[in-house]
Amino acid sequence: MSGRLVVIGVAALAAIAAADTVRGWGTGAERKLLTAVPPPAVLRDAGGFVAAGKPLTRVLHKGRLYLTAEQIDDAFPPPLEGVLFAIGHVASTPDGTVALAIYNFGTAGPPTNVIELWRDGRLLDAFPVPPGTFGGGIGFTRDGRLGARAPRGDRTTIFPPS
Repeated sequence: MSGRLVVIGVAALAAIAAADTVRGWGTGAERKLLTAVPPPAVLRDAGGFVAAGKPLTRVLHKGRLYLTAEQIDDAFPPPLEGVLFAIGHVASTPDGTVALAIYNFGTAGPPTNVIELWRDGRLLDAFPVPPGTFGGGIGFTRDGRLGARAPRGDRTTIFPPS
């Protein structure tokens, strides 16, 4: 008896598979179209600027001191002044704009990430960003906008010009 049930079950599955093949994809809403995911924005770095120190708290330009730890610390938006920090990423544009992606380790409250923008040793802007914003790096788009890539590279945040 159990042998007949197996044969009937196999025959039923074969009939369902054949009917599904003949039926095709259909034309209705039951078919979901795949949409192409846009490639992440290409982020560039003109080079020449690097983070230095242990921990990374200074910026060098072609081997010379460009920003001190005190300058970087003083530029933190309130209330983050005077906290422990480390520079995670540095990127620059051909016109000399330098972006710093900084991990802040606040003594009161959770860590906060900050991006600072500098040119000619002067602060242009500083603003906090959510954790995970720049774990995959920072850079500038072809048109000069700052971008930050998430750790897995699956999300790029493009910031408005400052």
